[in-house]
Amino acid sequence: MKTLLKSFVILFCIASCAGIAAAQGDFVDIGINTEKTVTTVRGLAGLPSSLGSAEDYRVVLRIAPLAPGRKYEATLTFDAGTDIGYAHAWVDGNPYEKDWLSFVGIGTGTGSRELKGKQEKFLFTIDPKSTSGALYIPLRSNKPFTFRFGVTDRLTGVNPNSQDRWGYYYVKDFDVDRIAPFLLKR
Repeated sequence: MKTLLKSFVILFCIASCAGIAAAQGDFVDIGINTEKTVTTVRGLAGLPSSLGSAEDYRVVLRIAPLAPGRKYEATLTFDAGTDIGYAHAWVDGNPYEKDWLSFVGIGTGTGSRELKGKQEKFLFTIDPKSTSGALYIPLRSNKPFTFRFGVTDRLTGVNPNSQDRWGYYYVKDFDVDRIAPFLLKR
């Protein structure tokens, strides 16, 4: 009986530690010059309420490794017309921990007009004084949202005046808006 009790205690400790690790590391890792398909989900525990409520569908993207002094282009691709509201923040530091800072937050939606393969692009630079190579993007939505997200250091030449094939402006340049360069130090 003592052996069985000890086994339960050990299993409980392992399960508890595994739960803590999961609460600190529910990320989708996005490498440079890669793209991944992502879907927001409910039940992502451990994030502050400022990044969405428990009822929201959420995901946290971790972009790494980023090089200090380098400019990048991120692309969010989705099928518009699904009428999904979503918001994302660009964050220095792990948002599951206490020491993080949001550079900017953007709230928007997919709209009701059907546009297959709609893109939003984001241009940003990493401050040369950065000591961390990771940027986090917590994204929340009002219903499940499937999208592709990619980051490249091979810039395509788009700028805030670029229009997509439907005539919409689709590029946010954080450098032009004086939000970047992002100083990553957490």
